[in-house]
Amino acid sequence: MDFPNCTEETRKRKITIKDPRSKNSKSEVLLENPQGITIKIVEIDGCVIQGNQQMRCDRLVIVPHQKLIFIELKGKKIEQAFKQIIATLEYIYQACSSTQNHDITGIIACTGCKLARTDIQNLKAKFRKHGQLVIKSGLVSHYL
Repeated sequence: MDFPNCTEETRKRKITIKDPRSKNSKSEVLLENPQGITIKIVEIDGCVIQGNQQMRCDRLVIVPHQKLIFIELKGKKIEQAFKQIIATLEYIYQACSSTQNHDITGIIACTGCKLARTDIQNLKAKFRKHGQLVIKSGLVSHYL
């Protein structure tokens, strides 16, 4: 899987992912990389997938040993964020069929997770066939 014009490689031990175009800077993901492994951060929204024709999440993080992390930074529309991650996952599966055996994590960092607890659990259950889904307000920390 290679998107050279949309990819940044880093070995930083702490990587903060925010949306610089967002009016709201409260949603962010902190990736903890204690071993300093080289990871790739792919800008999906506006780079890999452009225009308004297709739903997509904000970033894809590629971790060695077949791990993919799909990240959506959102305000309050959690169900929309879920759909964006699924659409991007399906796009990546079609573009790179070898990714179908990867360990998948979806992260939704939101400012106001107003969904009822059962609704959030239902979204996580739907995502289980792909991997793990994390939904949290504000800063989301994730260890690689």
